[in-house]
Amino acid sequence: SIFANKEPERTLALISMLMLSCSKEFISIDPVSTVTTDLVYKTDKDFQDALTNTYAVFQTVYSDMWQIGDLRGDDTKSGLVSNLTASEMDKFILNSDAGIVSNAWRNYYIIINRANYILAKIANADVAVVTKKDRYIGETKFLRALAYFNLVRIFGDVPMVVTVLSIDESYKVPREK
Repeated sequence: SIFANKEPERTLALISMLMLSCSKEFISIDPVSTVTTDLVYKTDKDFQDALTNTYAVFQTVYSDMWQIGDLRGDDTKSGLVSNLTASEMDKFILNSDAGIVSNAWRNYYIIINRANYILAKIANADVAVVTKKDRYIGETKFLRALAYFNLVRIFGDVPMVVTVLSIDESYKVPREK
């Protein structure tokens, strides 16, 4: 065939064109749907949505709370559940790396992080624009306190974070007594 001898040349030419057509500007374009948090926390509705998003995490943490609290407190029995984690929880032999334990820790700190972020952003919010500013501050502080209350009930002494931290800073926060 006529094309049999030219196939490697065509492939090489196509690869060369593709490699030369890429540039760093093309790769580093920000997505159109990306919004910085500085643009989001401006209106009453923005803070209401952020607070609703913080409440939403409680649905996740309370779905397992019966195992962490009621099951361990003999309000229910693991024999009624065919779940190995629940059985181990009931017998107090659950490993610290179990999903229910790490999920509880992570989700409560997600709540705390969101609350801290709301409080940091609402501090400079204009009362004329954010008409329910005091309400949002009160609800946010309550949710953060509730998260800490549950963390202490589950884990004992925990790191207390009341400001927005970077990941590196969060590793340096000790447990509070």
